[in-house]
Amino acid sequence: MDMEILKYVNWAIGLTALFIGLYVYMQKQINAMGDKLLSNDRFIKAVASNVRPYFIFNENGAHIFDGGALQYIYKDGLIIEGFNQAFKPFQISVRFNCYLSIAPHLESLDCALYRITPERGEGNSWIYKMENEMISGQIVSHRFRLEILK
Repeated sequence: MDMEILKYVNWAIGLTALFIGLYVYMQKQINAMGDKLLSNDRFIKAVASNVRPYFIFNENGAHIFDGGALQYIYKDGLIIEGFNQAFKPFQISVRFNCYLSIAPHLESLDCALYRITPERGEGNSWIYKMENEMISGQIVSHRFRLEILK
């Protein structure tokens, strides 16, 4: 009887060792695949453009950098009206090719602080009313970052 119990204990120990070995192997495989994906620039850009799409533009409406947001904006969908160097109120209108229930986040990247008021425009557009509140230093160019919130 003792030999029979010992036989079952040996089987249990063997199966436990097998499952632990498989678990360790799978963990190593998953970590290796993750490391391989994280070192792939194309994968990182694809994830970033889907998770937090944004783009940077200047006061003339020229696109400086696309972080995936331009796929949601019509080609001629960025209009800046009333901007001048006298820092009077102006507005930025953005026409999107899809419905966005939350206004995309717009911020200034340079030394000017704006009070930004988003309003829903016609169709799928958003209008940002810009009022200058403070200027710090000499500003050569004005850059803005628009991040789409999904």
